[in-house]
Amino acid sequence: DPLHPDAGWRVKATLEKSAIEGAGRGLCVREDVAEGAILRETTLVDSSSMSGHVCEGLLPGTTLVCHSLDELLSTFRRLDEISNFGSTPTSRKEELIGTEFEQALFFWVPSIPINHHGDRANVNLSLSLESLSSLAPLHDDPAQRSKTKSKGKALIVASRDIATGEELYLDYRRFSLPPWFKKFCRSRATVDVESLGHKLS
Repeated sequence: DPLHPDAGWRVKATLEKSAIEGAGRGLCVREDVAEGAILRETTLVDSSSMSGHVCEGLLPGTTLVCHSLDELLSTFRRLDEISNFGSTPTSRKEELIGTEFEQALFFWVPSIPINHHGDRANVNLSLSLESLSSLAPLHDDPAQRSKTKSKGKALIVASRDIATGEELYLDYRRFSLPPWFKKFCRSRATVDVESLGHKLS
């Protein structure tokens, strides 16, 4: 349930038929939201600190962080829908260069049913960390990285004022999916969300 009570939503929202033809359902807010407001906040969970196929056991209100294809394959039992849900921050991305998150992929639990719109995007995905200066350096060794990883939150933030009843939109072209994940999607003949955004715009 995308709107699970523990999913981290700070605003009232409902799933409705999307205004975009053929897009299925979309997420609509049921209150006015000011620019810069946080709509949803979840806790980052590093997959390197877990073992086995753990995706199904993650609690609502978390965001799983995978740093490599090996971590991805050891975390998910079902691979057929991964391309639809893997994402990255769409704002403040330059601050993550050289950190543990630079080549990471993020999976929200539960997933976020926000459709793509290049011209009417009204939210961004972002990270809130205890201190950007305290970000752990990038480690190739998962065991070492799990010891030094930074605590933080994944956020959905309003990029402009959003009126009651308005559907939420992301610009999928603003994702910066890691090359290893794009290669994985191509190997399975699936389209990642960043590439989908370019196809749709």
